[in-house]
Amino acid sequence: MDGWLETYQPDVILLHIGSNDLRHGNGIYVRDNLSALLDDILARLPNTHVIVAQIIPTRWGSEVDQKIYNDAIPNVVAAKGPQVSVVDMRDILVKDDFMTLYHPNTNGYDKMAVAWVAAIHALDLAIDCPAP
Repeated sequence: MDGWLETYQPDVILLHIGSNDLRHGNGIYVRDNLSALLDDILARLPNTHVIVAQIIPTRWGSEVDQKIYNDAIPNVVAAKGPQVSVVDMRDILVKDDFMTLYHPNTNGYDKMAVAWVAAIHALDLAIDCPAP
């Protein structure tokens, strides 16, 4: 991670991660990759809170692989302790919320932002973040 964690020392890290692994056919590794990344972050910054998203749907690849990964995320997160939580983004977007096969449009990103803000507020931390 080239030292950015140590340089910036964020209070909260938001992770919407795994889509590219699934897109490139690496679904068997995505759960373990997430677990290893969380271990690395928590080892470097044990007081940082990490919020992991169950990823948005996309119009590519196997829905089965994405469902398996999304279903695994809460278990991976629970194994990491109280510094890690989950936000469910599986069903917040519809087809019209996408600009490309992979990326949301402005409306889609707005919906994701509302979910992130609600997840941050649920932490009850002293962070200046607008209400959803």
